[in-house]
Amino acid sequence: MLILNNLSSWFKKDPLIHSIFLAFGIISLLAVCAVGYFYLRFFVLDKYYESIIDKKFHAEIANIPQIKVTKFMLWEGDSIVTLEVQNKGSVSFWYGRDGVPRIEGIEPYSIPFVCFYVDNQGSKLSYAYDFPLDLGKNTKVYEKWFRFKVNNLHDLVDKYDSIIQVLNTFPKNPEMTDFYDKKWGKHSVVKNPDPEFILRDKYAGKSIACDLYVRTKLKSHP
Repeated sequence: MLILNNLSSWFKKDPLIHSIFLAFGIISLLAVCAVGYFYLRFFVLDKYYESIIDKKFHAEIANIPQIKVTKFMLWEGDSIVTLEVQNKGSVSFWYGRDGVPRIEGIEPYSIPFVCFYVDNQGSKLSYAYDFPLDLGKNTKVYEKWFRFKVNNLHDLVDKYDSIIQVLNTFPKNPEMTDFYDKKWGKHSVVKNPDPEFILRDKYAGKSIACDLYVRTKLKSHP
């Protein structure tokens, strides 16, 4: 109560100047909190998560002689990986603490699944996010096309051919057209999407649609 009375008296003396000082103090406090958050996120939590990923990844790799690591880069609490699977080809993916590979490309295909917010008629409204091929046990959105799970690197090697077989049924190199987003700019989208290859989901209460297709690519290491 005493503190509130003192603040009231303080404001009455010169409300304009004291309001400016108070606003400056609040802004400064928010700035300090923001800096503290980013420091904790990038220099403490991310590094901690990366140490877990590094140990888990190399422990898995040690037990799978059929693969050769051509790229492993820790990045913001996650990692980006490219492997060469013996007698099969290369595969690029994200690898996090759960050890589930989120596939970005698997030879001979790149996987450009780009998702958009859509209206009730399914028309694109704005860009949402890029969505990798996640076939882990906790992800069900791809179950229409993939009847198996890929929960770790051993599964990735074991199911390599099965993944390719399913992707062989996806539209390949479809005709593209421009889509303009006020916030994100221009995107290339499928001109005539095949309704059998549209992934539908919800994000933050909004409808999401992703056209599923593959691009063929030369045999090279990403």
